[in-house]
Amino acid sequence: TGAVQWTQANLDSAKSQGLLHLERASVVPMDWKDSEQIEHAANLHSWDLMIGSDLIYTEEGVGWLAKAMASLLNFSKERRQQRPASRIVYGHTHGRIPELDQKWEQQLHAV
Repeated sequence: TGAVQWTQANLDSAKSQGLLHLERASVVPMDWKDSEQIEHAANLHSWDLMIGSDLIYTEEGVGWLAKAMASLLNFSKERRQQRPASRIVYGHTHGRIPELDQKWEQQLHAV
């Protein structure tokens, strides 16, 4: 999608400018309801950090995203031996879609 290309272009620009230590950083598109893609993403690298923001647009998406995040962390945990735990940082704008805020919080507690 356009978001993937835009994010990749920003990462490439940051790498070319030497802004941070981004040698291992990558952009990986993922369909949250596709367990094979989730497992593939989790197994690409021994990843340390995943970042996302405002990724929920539907009630269905609330459940899919929460389950995908839990699966990614579980897959990563199984693969790691002596390394620090993987982390997911997700920015959620409270009130952007008010009817989904409570459902999102409930799903996070459920997984």
